[in-house]
Amino acid sequence: MRTLVFLPAIILPLLLGAADTTQQPFAPDLGIIAPEDAGIVLYDITAKKEAFSLNRDKEFPYASNVKLITTGAALKHLGRNYTFKTRFYYKPETATLYMKTQGDPTMVMEELWLVANELKNRGVKYIARVVADDYAYGEKGSIPMAGNDGTGRAYNAYLSPFALNYNSVELVFLPGKEGEKAQVFVSTPGRHFILEGEVMTVKGKEKKVEILSENADGRTKLTVSGTIGTELKEGLRKERKIWDPLRHYVDTLMYFMFQAKDVVPDRARLDDSLFDAADGIRYTHESRELFLILTFMNRWSTNFIADAIMYAIGLEKKKDHRAGLAMLKQYAKELTGVEPGIINACGLGTVAQNLLTPGFVMELMKKEYASPFSMPDLFATLPVAGEEGTMKKIKADYKHEARFKTGSLSFVAAVSGLMRAKSGKVYLVTLVLNSKKKAYLVPERDLILNQIWQAF
Repeated sequence: MRTLVFLPAIILPLLLGAADTTQQPFAPDLGIIAPEDAGIVLYDITAKKEAFSLNRDKEFPYASNVKLITTGAALKHLGRNYTFKTRFYYKPETATLYMKTQGDPTMVMEELWLVANELKNRGVKYIARVVADDYAYGEKGSIPMAGNDGTGRAYNAYLSPFALNYNSVELVFLPGKEGEKAQVFVSTPGRHFILEGEVMTVKGKEKKVEILSENADGRTKLTVSGTIGTELKEGLRKERKIWDPLRHYVDTLMYFMFQAKDVVPDRARLDDSLFDAADGIRYTHESRELFLILTFMNRWSTNFIADAIMYAIGLEKKKDHRAGLAMLKQYAKELTGVEPGIINACGLGTVAQNLLTPGFVMELMKKEYASPFSMPDLFATLPVAGEEGTMKKIKADYKHEARFKTGSLSFVAAVSGLMRAKSGKVYLVTLVLNSKKKAYLVPERDLILNQIWQAF
């Protein structure tokens, strides 16, 4: 680990910028990062003052730290116990299943199995037709996430009201004997996927596997190619997007209903009163509470959930999913006095998008920390260093001593949250690095955080 560098007070401002007037005799070793490519603010909660800052008012791409805004706005507008609801109504005379939702980004195949089991337990034996109202997000039923690059990668998955497994699919590749075909498994069961191509087994640890994801008349066609090494005993896992989310949802539901026949869903706008009718079979599936969803979102930095929550805010408060982004901005402006320049709720985008200043992020956290009502919930959703999610692999000295929301893009690494320093004092911390010198900046991020933990 690099040693700390302590410089005379007359030299320190020259390195950190004339705008930095804090008096702490602390100058972090930034490694390969130039001083102008780092933003840091450290706030002493006990003393109620900033203990250190660097480029406090400079704009940086903050990546998934944008989810701090999403978390706070969601707790304010929806409440910690909010649930996403999906309503089902089965009409026995026509064997028609009607479905409607404003979106449930947490629906995974295990939950959908429970839905199918509940429908069967209530008397649904056979489904001849499915009619789905998936218009909550607009006429097309699904839309791309803002900031995506349009490829078949899972992080570019469509957002849709009827979503399953974050509208993505995982493929698992297991090597065989050298020179033989590898085994390929599609994680989601059912008839939705068309799997073509082959991956060969070679000697060593090679994992040069490609997956082409295409739309095949509503189904998702996956074409695999490449090689995988014999030493990869646990195999290789990769994810790709789903091209028709509603079809994928219904195909999987029919599989869990033990129906051999494909049912291509019809789309229609359905009045809520239909789902209250007494002459059929009714069921409403509810997700887990919002607090738990936000904890999962921040623990694993799930983009899909973040944007879906933004849409839920717009739908619940303005009857328009598109209003969600403006409400996130307004929430942040009410706390900080500044409207953030964000394009989505998840932080996905280029290094010229979702620009925030370290000062803005710190003011947001200070206001939330000072609120006895929202503070416990918001900070409890952040993963603990060395224990959870995106912070689990941390092995630095501050392990177990911080709750941080991480953010990472190519050439960007950020963290914001709480740290209990070596002294035992608690600080609010925000740190962002944006340097073209290196695409993966997490080691540099952790180097600086460890120095902060040691020095304070």
